[in-house]
Amino acid sequence: LADFYRARQRDHLIIACAALLILAVSTFLVRSMMNKVEGADQQRMLLYDRIRYSEKMALIGRMAANVAHEINNPLQIIGDQAGWLDELLSEEDPTSLKNTEEYRTAFAKIKAQVKRASTITHRLLGFSRSTDGLKSPTKINTLVEETVSFLEKEAANHRIAIRRNLNPDLPEITTDATQLQQVFLNILNNAFDAIGNDGAVTISTSLNGKQLAVEFADSGPGLPEEVLKKVFEPFFTTKKAGSGTGIGLAISYSIVERLGGTIEVRNGKQGGCVFRVNLPVAA
Repeated sequence: LADFYRARQRDHLIIACAALLILAVSTFLVRSMMNKVEGADQQRMLLYDRIRYSEKMALIGRMAANVAHEINNPLQIIGDQAGWLDELLSEEDPTSLKNTEEYRTAFAKIKAQVKRASTITHRLLGFSRSTDGLKSPTKINTLVEETVSFLEKEAANHRIAIRRNLNPDLPEITTDATQLQQVFLNILNNAFDAIGNDGAVTISTSLNGKQLAVEFADSGPGLPEEVLKKVFEPFFTTKKAGSGTGIGLAISYSIVERLGGTIEVRNGKQGGCVFRVNLPVAA
């Protein structure tokens, strides 16, 4: 029976190896499927968070637009009345008025503050402003250069260098250049505020598949993680009281989303903040 025993041992060994192989393959497949399910759940949660945030932004945008319209009317009346009183003052007899210059100074201050309030309300209207029908072929590098030209003098006054790392082989994209330029201006203004004096902002453009990316990296102090999660929330600001309204980045988020792109922020590896604007490239 020696041959029988050897054959039986060989069969037992083959069965054991086959069982171990089946167990290993099953474990690998189950773990792979679980990882895919977990990844799908994470993507679903991220998508759900984005949808919820978009609904929140849309609701706040409608509320902000209504408030802005209601405020604009009295502001217009106040500005007109202040201008009218200033004109009437010039027709009065200077000898009969003791505080003519004080009156003119007060009227000037009223008109300046009305203009400032009107600017804020018009920015609030950016939440609900539609971009349909305003899109046209746009060269991103050219748009970046035009935006930088608006701020070169301010950057020079604060000794801030603006460095460019622009990909020359980018395709044209169909987008709203005016709205997108407002986004770039908001990001650059925030970068200048974060730097203060003596620093640099690096602007980079790149193409990743069907997405065109524009990055703004500043040499500022950066932001804590808990603050990074809130920078796009309306009326949230890290600036001192009176120097910021907290709606610039929120409006930028809304604009980029309506243009079919995304905007994100992170701390740079060497310090500072990096804002990345991703825009779709038309087929």
